[in-house]
Amino acid sequence: MEKNIQNTPNHSVEQDIQHAVQYINEVYKENFENEDSLEDILYHYITSGNESFIDSVFEKLLPEQGLFFMTIAKEMASIKGYVIGGNSVVSHLYAIPFIAVQDKENTKNTFSQSDIEKIEAIFNKHGISEKYDVTIFDTMLTPYGVPKEPIEINDAHDSIIFNSLSVPDMKLFSRGVSSFNKTVKEDEKFFNVDNLTFVLRYMMISVKEADIEDEGEEISLTEFVDSIDSDSFCEDLHGILGEYYQDILMAFSPIPYIDGVEIGIIEYNSMMVLHSFTPLINSMGISDLDVLVDHSEVGKLDIMLVSKTHNMVVSEYKWTVPILTDASVSHNVQYLQDLCQEMGFSGYSIGNKEDSARMTIH
Repeated sequence: MEKNIQNTPNHSVEQDIQHAVQYINEVYKENFENEDSLEDILYHYITSGNESFIDSVFEKLLPEQGLFFMTIAKEMASIKGYVIGGNSVVSHLYAIPFIAVQDKENTKNTFSQSDIEKIEAIFNKHGISEKYDVTIFDTMLTPYGVPKEPIEINDAHDSIIFNSLSVPDMKLFSRGVSSFNKTVKEDEKFFNVDNLTFVLRYMMISVKEADIEDEGEEISLTEFVDSIDSDSFCEDLHGILGEYYQDILMAFSPIPYIDGVEIGIIEYNSMMVLHSFTPLINSMGISDLDVLVDHSEVGKLDIMLVSKTHNMVVSEYKWTVPILTDASVSHNVQYLQDLCQEMGFSGYSIGNKEDSARMTIH
């Protein structure tokens, strides 16, 4: 995915916006004739940090195509090519979400150098470092600080790549490094907590593809990472993360960045619903209970446990819906359906606290 674009020759920004809108609509309809031209345009404006271009293209698209466009842009920012010392390198950005128990004494969000080396040893143990060059970002981020937009993701990616190079060319990465450092600094105020509580945190890593062939076929990074024994990897990681928190409830092996950010938020939502609802289900009995979902608030699902006998809400949780890709809504719906079945319900109802008419989803 190497690109060497300095500008878009003979085209104004307005023309590039028009072309991007045209090409997005074509690719959305599975016409890939201009897909390379679309990537060239997007790469130029993402890496140059032109947020107004991204916004202008998005505003000219229908909602479905707009989400499709943002998905492509975010994927481009998390898988990028660059040239160092005449060699082409492709870096893949990965996330490792984890859910922990944290209290006010757990204030350190940056790994020590010795712990970075221990984490590197875990990657080596599971074969990742043997085949790929891995760089671990030394700061754990909250859901507020983890980058979610294309240019933010590009800046974070540049910063992590920069930190992995022994003699980096500062002019290639200076804007990204500066921008992401500011984000990390601002995220510090969200890291600390006042009381013992469940928290969602993220590790970020860059995995660079090496030019390795196996029996004539290039090794697929995605297939290789997917083949890792996730349980064993997380068990090894648990020991290090546990030094920074009261307890580690759930951790993941590396996940491609956008999916990893989304999965972390969804799994945190799921755990909080189970934590809130399970004691009441056990004490009241599932036959007297129903799950009611109010989706009237943008970006939130109000999940309510309702007593049928008393016609009242006995527990409630605000489920955050991260719209990170064009598949985010369907992912959240599927997780919610699976969660209801895990708790023993056949489905959930759509409505609100005051609405007696409900539509049941199975």
